[in-house]
Amino acid sequence: MEVTAEPGLANEDVRKPDESTDYTGDNKTVQATVHVGQEFFRRSVLSAYKYQCCITGLSMPQL
Repeated sequence: MEVTAEPGLANEDVRKPDESTDYTGDNKTVQATVHVGQEFFRRSVLSAYKYQCCITGLSMPQL
């Protein structure tokens, strides 16, 4: 890998990728724990606060 510096980037390395570098991804199997009843609790809390954040007033239920 060749390291070059551009003007104005004195302390930083600018790296050029090798043509032979493989950037394709792999698959990975993961295990997750799902909280039973979480959706009911979430809807209850959102409803109680009129679908707004109780601290900021932000109204974005998708968050």
